[in-house]
Amino acid sequence: MPHMFRDDLEYIESIIKSQSPTEYKLESKDYEYKSIKEIPQDEIINNFHIQVYDPYLSLDFKENSANIYASDDNIKITGVVKKISDIISKRERKLLWYLSTSSTWFAPGIFLIAIQLLTKISEKGININRNWIIIIYLILILLVIWWIIGFNSSIKKFSVIEFSYRKNKSNFFIRNKDQIIVGTIVAVITVFLTLLFQKLFK
Repeated sequence: MPHMFRDDLEYIESIIKSQSPTEYKLESKDYEYKSIKEIPQDEIINNFHIQVYDPYLSLDFKENSANIYASDDNIKITGVVKKISDIISKRERKLLWYLSTSSTWFAPGIFLIAIQLLTKISEKGININRNWIIIIYLILILLVIWWIIGFNSSIKKFSVIEFSYRKNKSNFFIRNKDQIIVGTIVAVITVFLTLLFQKLFK
């Protein structure tokens, strides 16, 4: 899940142009460009395409994916792809990718476990503090939020392209707010579930 900045795109552009391609173009959803410098610095998009000919090379940053493709596998083009891949790898939001992917599998499962736990408590008449019931409902709410954020990130914000320079952007917490929010939710759920199971099964 890459989050690219103007610096990264300019570096990629310099690598590509050093190979003297016969054609090089950049495409967003609504516009086509011949150079990064043509793109306004305040642009933030989730769809961006870089296309090169002779040899054919394409980079696709999309709402739900990101990939690089080359038509040849000779040493020269392989070196170019490796350099570009290294730049992209430095901008991967690995924590957000992990949390978004895991939300698809774990959030619904934990949600069902919490529902079953509430059902068992009700059926067996287990005497449990009202505060713990509130905590279980809070966990259910947090699970829904985790799933929504994870799902939305994976299908709408997989790739984030900012055409401002990275040094000009806001601080770490603003840039990584999605990862921080989801990470906090997962941590809170884990702590609450641990305390709850210790309470019920001690």
